[in-house]
Amino acid sequence: MLHRFRFVIAGVIIILVNQGVSFAVSAAMPASLLPQGTTRWAVVVRRPPLMDVTTSTSWVNMPGTSTAITIPGRSTGDVMVWFCSHSVTDQWMTVRARLGTSSMSPTETTLKHTNSPGMEFGESQCANFFRTDVGPGTYTVRMQWHANDGGYAALGYGSMLIAVNVH
Repeated sequence: MLHRFRFVIAGVIIILVNQGVSFAVSAAMPASLLPQGTTRWAVVVRRPPLMDVTTSTSWVNMPGTSTAITIPGRSTGDVMVWFCSHSVTDQWMTVRARLGTSSMSPTETTLKHTNSPGMEFGESQCANFFRTDVGPGTYTVRMQWHANDGGYAALGYGSMLIAVNVH
């Protein structure tokens, strides 16, 4: 009789061994590295006609970097923003990510263009921002920027990647 169920028994043994190994591996990982909740993604791609330029020394919205995210009711979310763009500046520019009406962490980041010979056309610059334990609701995520010390700041093609880990 056992001969008839040998494939079923072998399958059950393989499943049990697999579960035991998976548990042992996940038990050895720190809790902070284990997946928690559901991750949602949004991508915003900047495609200006040539370059967007600002000479403002106070915060202004960066064109083409705005999108809405939603964290469902009775949930919280961790929001991460990765921003990269082709930049040109005569000195430096400062950028920040906004979640609704609040700044994300870090509150701002300075992007400096290295204006060395042959580099007059700019370079890629990136900045990362986050906010943890955001309550339920719909929020606008956007980038803001300003030039420093009366200079100018210009951005070309770029992208903003947003990840929301809902838990």
